Amino acid sequence: MEKLVESFSGVRGIYGKSLTDEIVRKYATVYAQYLMDGNKKVRVVIGRDTRASGKKLQKIFTQKFLKFGFNVIDVGTAGTPAVELGVREYKACGGVMITASHNEPEFNGFKMLGSDGAILLVKESERIIKKVHTFKNTHDIATKRGKLINKKNDLDNRYVRYILKIIGYEAVREIRKSNFKLVADPNGGPVREVIEKLFRKLNVEIVGVNMKEGKFMRQVEPTVKSLAKLRSVVKNKKADFGFGLDLDADRMEIVLANGKMVSGNEMMALGVESVLSTKAKGQKVVVNLPTSHLVHEIIKKYKGNISEVDVGETNVVTKMTALGSKVGGEGSCGGLIVSPSKCRDGLLSVAVILALMARQNISLIEILKNYPRYSEQRLRAVAQKDKVVELRRKLIDYFRTRKYKMIKVTGNMSGIKILFDQFNWLFFRSSQTEPGLFRIIANGRDEKIVNKMIKQGRSVFNKLSH
Repeated sequence: MEKLVESFSGVRGIYGKSLTDEIVRKYATVYAQYLMDGNKKVRVVIGRDTRASGKKLQKIFTQKFLKFGFNVIDVGTAGTPAVELGVREYKACGGVMITASHNEPEFNGFKMLGSDGAILLVKESERIIKKVHTFKNTHDIATKRGKLINKKNDLDNRYVRYILKIIGYEAVREIRKSNFKLVADPNGGPVREVIEKLFRKLNVEIVGVNMKEGKFMRQVEPTVKSLAKLRSVVKNKKADFGFGLDLDADRMEIVLANGKMVSGNEMMALGVESVLSTKAKGQKVVVNLPTSHLVHEIIKKYKGNISEVDVGETNVVTKMTALGSKVGGEGSCGGLIVSPSKCRDGLLSVAVILALMARQNISLIEILKNYPRYSEQRLRAVAQKDKVVELRRKLIDYFRTRKYKMIKVTGNMSGIKILFDQFNWLFFRSSQTEPGLFRIIANGRDEKIVNKMIKQGRSVFNKLSH
């Protein structure tokens, strides 16, 4: 991670080292040219998380956009879901979210957004990255002067109304009657005011932890380790549950009243059930390949149809848009996406789960007790960088000749899912940002089978990679 990471998920690196002002200027210029293509008048939204370097990056993008004659809508500090909403609400041609997401504070970066608010499609991102690498002249091509517009408070209010509208009036009424109590830990991120506004509307008592913007009191990524202190607060305050966010508020993890963490797949199962339980049968749900079949079981319970795509939020969003899906996401990382949102959204996920709890009138612990038990094992393995495509082909051939059912998607770098039965599977995928790295995941209902699959995965990988 000391090197600059450039992918369809965005650009990020250590600010002042792998990510320099010169690199940011190149991206700002190339992205501005991209937005101008075919657009006579360009409006762009720009926001940032609370990292110290964010102001400098925002200034570079803002100055560049203004010199191209853009109307720049400045929403200040905000989460990625809110900035994406801002692009749609203000009818902008695109946007920039300045964040390194779940990376530590010394990192920074940015996500480039399309007119629908979503991260740019893979091909669009690759086109911009390629042009940046061949771009020589960073002088301003345009000398117009655009207009700077401040919409910080307005966007916060729109975002709160947006979440309430998605979960619906009936859910809001039921949540308000339930008198829930939650512990919220944004870890110095940009959503303190939104948290206060949203949960006041829902009549949810909030115990705030690490609420001061820009003051990071734990590791940025919400994990079992980084949220350890949250467990004691949830218990001492007798809260229904606690939740922790990363710095752009798209990732969210839940700590239960008994101190246990909710897995990403469980979180997605909860969200999918909350949405599907209020919809007609036959809903189309998009998940990534390494989403546990726990989520598949919930979808089938409500007579839904499952569509599987490769890893990557943009892949899920693109397919959801094509199918008109109301809900989808990546269970492998707890990335719940509820339409019309175009990304995972931590606070929307909390609201959706509260709606399910209020509707069933039982605790989150009790809801999860009714779910079938799934277990998971993960490991990382390394292959020669120039052998990745060949190794993927060898893995496919190995399991195909042994008559395993397999699910894969188009692409030389995409994931492979080997089905041992309807509940247990093994997954391989090469990293898009760390050349040569493979992620191997085993997931299923039978812990013994899961342990056996991960051992087999390691053994086969080692055999074929040498």
